[in-house]
Amino acid sequence: MKHLNLISKLTTAFLVVLFISSCEKEVIKEVEAVTYSISGTVQYPDYSGTAIAADGAVVYLKIGATAATTAYDVATVADANGNYSFSGLSAGSNFIYSNFDTENQNNPGGRVTGAIFVGEGALVVVEEADVSQNFTLASVGQADAFAVNNYVGGDWAADWSHSNIDFSFPYDNDNATYTGSFELTETYVDFDPFSLSTSKIEATIDVLTIHTDSPGGRDPLYNSDGTLWQDAVTMAYNLGCVHGYLGMENDNPASANRYSTFKSTKIEAYGDGYLATGDFTLNGVTAPVSMFFKFFPGFEGTNRSGAPTLYSSFEGTFDFAAFQVFGVDSGHIGQTNDVTIDVSFQVTKAL
Repeated sequence: MKHLNLISKLTTAFLVVLFISSCEKEVIKEVEAVTYSISGTVQYPDYSGTAIAADGAVVYLKIGATAATTAYDVATVADANGNYSFSGLSAGSNFIYSNFDTENQNNPGGRVTGAIFVGEGALVVVEEADVSQNFTLASVGQADAFAVNNYVGGDWAADWSHSNIDFSFPYDNDNATYTGSFELTETYVDFDPFSLSTSKIEATIDVLTIHTDSPGGRDPLYNSDGTLWQDAVTMAYNLGCVHGYLGMENDNPASANRYSTFKSTKIEAYGDGYLATGDFTLNGVTAPVSMFFKFFPGFEGTNRSGAPTLYSSFEGTFDFAAFQVFGVDSGHIGQTNDVTIDVSFQVTKAL
């Protein structure tokens, strides 16, 4: 009997331990945190107006917020497909905001680095499941802009000494970036942000004004009568060696392809600036390009005569397929790389 009592007591104790252990496990299970995720895609309109993935868009999250704020808890960057994700979130309210700079410079200094797009943000409430939230970003517009007209009879005048057009491309296809510039020789700008349908931009450059600062005299120099300062053999070699003649017929300064032009056909608000779509002519070929630009009100000062003057400027950028579209045949530029054009055009107005 004593043995049976002992066995009974041990059995009871064992069952109690099992019960307590089971209860502890249940308690542990009950306190385990359940987390969720918020994910989605970010898109923005490209130059054609088509919504595409915003590769590099920054997405911000504020936990517990129900409206937009200036201080977010965490941020992530969208991948090449525009996808983003936040994980480890508890149930509750969250506010998400996104923006995108097409050059992925998300704290621009005000100059033209890329077009910036923003969204209105979204309140995302997490309950008992993962949540999907997509963003389609839109133009934010340019806060400071006003009418400029620097054509004949306009109030503004072109400041040629402080205006230039720079170009760049990957040298030898994928090597270091090669840069140079042209002189802006003629412009016609009639720009009014409140009347974009009637606004126009036209510009002309002389290919022979190319400057590269390269050793060996690659840059063409010509006299006031249009004759080359360098001899024809040197000129043909230098232009062909680096730039595939850049649209020139060998070294002929009277070539019909000597001048390159841009004429806008439409101007519209785009990103945090404007988009001028137009016809670009180079090497005897005319094809459409889209130039993103901003207008900077500038500053008030005095000109060399001491007269009060307002100085303002346009800054724009666009790419073109040098070989594929315009037939600029140079192994240094390559057959698939784009050439980037950066425009800085200053105008002045008497006060």
